[in-house]
Parts: sequence; structure tokens; C-alpha cells
Amino acid sequence: MYSIHSFTKNYAELYDVLYRDKNYKREFKTIYSYLIRKKKVFNNILELGCGTGTFSKLFLKLKKSRILAIDSSKHMIKIAKKKNNNNRIIYKHLNISDFKSKQRFSLVYALFHVLSYQKNMSQTKNFFKISKKYLSKDGILVCDFLNKKNLIYSKPRQKFKFSRKKNLDIFRYAIPELIKSKNIIKIKYYFSVFDKKKKEASQFTESHTMQYFDLKFIKKIVKENNLKILKIGEPGLDLNRKKANLKSWVLTLVAQRV
Repeated sequence: MYSIHSFTKNYAELYDVLYRDKNYKREFKTIYSYLIRKKKVFNNILELGCGTGTFSKLFLKLKKSRILAIDSSKHMIKIAKKKNNNNRIIYKHLNISDFKSKQRFSLVYALFHVLSYQKNMSQTKNFFKISKKYLSKDGILVCDFLNKKNLIYSKPRQKFKFSRKKNLDIFRYAIPELIKSKNIIKIKYYFSVFDKKKKEASQFTESHTMQYFDLKFIKKIVKENNLKILKIGEPGLDLNRKKANLKSWVLTLVAQRV
């Protein structure tokens, strides 16, 4: 029997195994090398959509940094806390739209499609409003998003993925659906998990909806929030190149409060 939800306990527990082939370190290294060229001290950092805390741990490499990390999934937060038992990180179970703080942050980042996971245009506008509000003077925003032009061109296809976690064999089947009239992609994930020790199988389904954005819209909303675009490029590759590749289906945005 399948149940349909997003970011459930089952999904959170398998998340790091499912995405262990994602090169978090390369993406961070590209961002890190770009940021340190700005010769700024990033002491207060806000992470929007921290997931299981992989990026949190990497961003601690910014000297003297303290990170406040939030996520809408209590299951993700629980794992992040367990992975990163560090007094320089504070994790909170919180939606981005509900975030409030007396602090201002020299760096706000939201990686691995957090912007695209905003459910509608109202939440998208609020994402930039909150980012701008809590950035200190000359503070920097780093986020990535699904790029409309190249996502549609690449025509996302059904995919199968096999992963293994100790005694668990994990089978995932992804079925994407583009809804062009609403600029969204829906992905339904069917999971089958076989416990070799117990010789038992279980199934569950995750349904994820994400927005994809036209580059002109991103530039417009950044400008409306008094942010200045410093760089747009392909994650893990382009931030330190003079000429960026804008043909990737995911793009990273770096902007600064002015």
C-alpha cells in the first residue's frame, strides 16, 4: 500500500543515501572560493531549507561563522541535528514564510532547489522579501533554481535509481510531469525498500512539486528587492569563470543587498 506525502520520515531516513552521489563538496568549494574573494567576514549565516544538514557542515569552514538553519521538515531537522552536533549551528523546524529574527545575516543561502520548492508565486516573492529583510548591509544571498528554458528543452524523463544502505536495498522510480501553463514540474517517487536481514519489503511514495523560473523573471524580482546580481552560473562550475554557462537546467544565483 502506497501513501503519498512530501519529505516524510521514510524519505528523510533514506535521503543521504539517495543523494550520496551529489557532489556537495564541489558546489560548496565553488561558492566558498567565490565568497572569500569578496574579503568579507561571514560571521552570521542563515540557511533556508537545510535538509539533513550536509551544506551546514560545509559552510562552517567559513571562519568564525555561526549558522542558523531552518527547514519545514521536522524529520530532516532531526537528522541534521544528529549529524552536526556543533554549538556553532542552531537548527529550527520552521517554514521560511514564518521566519522572524532580530538578527541580520552577512550570508543567506538556500541550496538544492529550495527556491523552486516554494509552492506558488506568493511564496516565491516572500522568499526574496525575507532574504533581503534579514541580510545585513552588503550581505550576500546564494540560491539555486530550476531554469525554465533548459528544463523544458531537456524534457525530464522517468528514471530508476538503486541505492544500498547497510542491509537495505532501495529502489526508486521517478515519474516527472511538466505543467507548462503553471511553470511547475511534479515528480512522483515510488519507493520499494527491501530489508535483507528481516526479509521484508515496504513501499511508500513521495510527491514533489517545484517551480521553474525564467531568467528574466529572476533578474526582475532580484531588482525589485534592491538586490544586485553578482553572478549567475551552473552549480559547482561557473561562479569563478568570466563567462557563465546559462544552459544548465539548474542555475546558481549570487546577489548582494545594496
